[in-house]
Amino acid sequence: MRGPGAEGLPWDCKIYVYKNDTELPLNASGFAPCEIVRHQGAWMDHWRVFAPSDKPYVMSWQDSMQMDPNVSIKRMIATMAKNSLQLITPALNSSFWKFMHQAALPRKENGIGRVTDFAEFQLSIFTRDSFRCLQSIIEETPTIHLGWGVDEIYPKLCGARVGIVDVMTQSKWRQESLYDIKAAQRERVETLRKFPLEGPLETLMVERLVETLRKFPSFTMTTTTNTTTAAQECVDGASSDVSSGGSMLKCSQVKAYCSHATHGSLIVSNCPVTCHKAKAGCLLPAATCEDGSTSGVSSGGRALTCSQVRPYCNHATSGSLIRGSCPKTCGACS
Repeated sequence: MRGPGAEGLPWDCKIYVYKNDTELPLNASGFAPCEIVRHQGAWMDHWRVFAPSDKPYVMSWQDSMQMDPNVSIKRMIATMAKNSLQLITPALNSSFWKFMHQAALPRKENGIGRVTDFAEFQLSIFTRDSFRCLQSIIEETPTIHLGWGVDEIYPKLCGARVGIVDVMTQSKWRQESLYDIKAAQRERVETLRKFPLEGPLETLMVERLVETLRKFPSFTMTTTTNTTTAAQECVDGASSDVSSGGSMLKCSQVKAYCSHATHGSLIVSNCPVTCHKAKAGCLLPAATCEDGSTSGVSSGGRALTCSQVRPYCNHATSGSLIRGSCPKTCGACS
């Protein structure tokens, strides 16, 4: 294992040990510069008494977790600052432990990372103020010890933007549990009863994760020497998010309305390829600027082709509709 000190970062370190000297004798000098603190209880009890220093970030590292070689603490902190995050964590290496929450596992389609409303508190970096907010929840709730459910209520109660870095991973090297799982489950139920979320938790996590993935672009990874943006190829969504007659319309069905005054921005955000308009975090694939089968304009009850309406690409009334359907003919591909 390795720690942030290996990257030349200034840091203070405390190691909380819940066993006494007889049960687990330790040579304190072997852990310098970290301070060993003997403290009874579970990990949330340690968080309850921990006093953050003046450092701007607080990193929590659970004893059964290890950083994989692709983890960089400096780059994670830079990513937090660039994206205004209050909590960041590497994705969980599912090959080491298959029981982690699915939201915390790596997702290749998200580039460098993603903003979500859930992350496991295993190997986590908080802003100092956000950690203090989390501590206040624990301090005011004496039933919290094993921590189940706290990671679920934290984003809402502390107003935290949470990020998972998919290009970095952490692994759980010890799979057996050292605490009472049933007690942890009961504690989670009690915590969620005290701090209720908006609807069934499992459904909420899936729905809100999809929503935030659509709403926020991929992370920008920043180092001290350069900035690299995770540029992905744009793809259309499963639907345009516009409905007609109670049914969601596909992107191909709303191509003529990409420039619509009311619905255009929503359609473009879900159908960037169809509308041929790139959005933040992605680039248009090559050779997507093609005319539709019709111009979206009719005359005498017959649909007109793009070649027939070319003189009207900039028409005051119908121009935006024609350009959306006939970008190649109208020279609107750039």
